[in-house]
Amino acid sequence: MPRRVPGPPPSPPSSEARQRWLEAGLEALTAGGLEALRIEPIAKRIGLTKGSFYHHFASREAYVEALLEHWEARSTRRIIELAEAAPSLGAKYDRVNALADAVDHHLEIALRGLVRHDARIGAMVNRVDRRRIAYLAALSRDGGADAAQARFLAELGYFAFVGAQHLNQLPHPPQWHTRMRALLTAGARAAPAARRPTRTPSTRSRT
Repeated sequence: MPRRVPGPPPSPPSSEARQRWLEAGLEALTAGGLEALRIEPIAKRIGLTKGSFYHHFASREAYVEALLEHWEARSTRRIIELAEAAPSLGAKYDRVNALADAVDHHLEIALRGLVRHDARIGAMVNRVDRRRIAYLAALSRDGGADAAQARFLAELGYFAFVGAQHLNQLPHPPQWHTRMRALLTAGARAAPAARRPTRTPSTRSRT
């Protein structure tokens, strides 16, 4: 009986292969910036082919754009979705803090370092920053703070987060979250009852 020669391993499902390209691309960006986004080395590392790459991405430029969209989706949109599912305002703050501590801080630092060199990265980082600050401000408004106070508190908390990323001070200890939560809700507690709006999910501003 002739010996059977094993064929090549089966290709992963299309969605799984695309996910592997995205995760490997973000890892490459973190380690070496845009220069590290070379198709052949990444393909070899994840066990896929250049044909697989061009099946999912029309070009290297399209790959970069897909990587940025993937980063925004998992580090901002998904966090907001999960926070909104929490049962109370305090629980939303706590969930945001926990999820923010778990993002890939090295990747975020690397992307901020590339802002000056690539307009697409700069635009996406700015968009992510605006969405995150807007969501924190919306939480403060939900607690009763006026728009100006809510924006100030949101920026204060978010700028502290970005600074802690660069100083390698994350994750924060539990007492830091407790104090920040108290600070972010201080304006809400101080707001006159007459100014406290009634908000529903259908009236929340998109962030």
